[in-house]
Amino acid sequence: MADLDKQSKLDKFINTTPKSRAKRYQPASIPDLSSPSSQQVEKQVKLKDLETSHSHDDNHIPLAEHILAKSIENETVFKISEVVCATLNKPSIHQYNNSYDSRKNHGSSEAQNKSRIEEQEQYSRRTSLRFHNVPVPTDDNGAVITPIDTDDLVLRICNKKLKVKLNIIDIGRSHPIGEMKDGKISIIVRFLSYRQRNMVFRNKKQLKNNPDKIFIAENLTKHRYDLINRLNTLRTKDKIHSFWTHDGTILIKKTDVSSPKKIKSRQDIYKLGGEVLEGDSQDED
Repeated sequence: MADLDKQSKLDKFINTTPKSRAKRYQPASIPDLSSPSSQQVEKQVKLKDLETSHSHDDNHIPLAEHILAKSIENETVFKISEVVCATLNKPSIHQYNNSYDSRKNHGSSEAQNKSRIEEQEQYSRRTSLRFHNVPVPTDDNGAVITPIDTDDLVLRICNKKLKVKLNIIDIGRSHPIGEMKDGKISIIVRFLSYRQRNMVFRNKKQLKNNPDKIFIAENLTKHRYDLINRLNTLRTKDKIHSFWTHDGTILIKKTDVSSPKKIKSRQDIYKLGGEVLEGDSQDED
């Protein structure tokens, strides 16, 4: 009887106890067959890399072949041109390019040399001046007294008109230049020092409005006289206000209030509105 009561209580306990729905714990040693293994993943990665490398190689090979073919083509054309030029006794492309570069460098070097020589020539004239419209002495019959003593004429102008005291020992040499016109000549004078020359040139304003229209100018090179003549044309056309020289340097002012600007070449004249004259070369200056 007691055993039946125990069995009855046990059955009742089992029937009345709720069942657990929690997932049963699985040991770590049991593999999860639902996901791929690490070996499988690694194998798939290697296969993908291999496919990618093959695709790159497939694209790279045609590109290399194209570059090689293009190089061979260019070399073939170059060699054919060499043979043709040699047959026709003409310069090849390579020789022409070298010749062009050589001419270009030579032209630039030649222009620099010409400019340097012109600068040196102007520097050698820094102690000399030109006296223009100087009346020549004549006798009672109006005949010119020869030989013309240009040293005496220059000293008279300096001492009497410029109020600069000079002696014959201050003059190295003087002589007429150009032809006589209306009883007047131009004289070029080389002073013994730049200081004496500069003293005379600074006082040239004393000659303003003189009846003989004597004036003093710097002794410039042919190139700079050409620039002066072109500037004179621009001034008559009111394209510039004024121009002058100082120690061989040509300066201009476009307007009365503008700053002085140096003029060194024809290109500077063209920029001011100067015309390209017949015989002008665009490569000059």
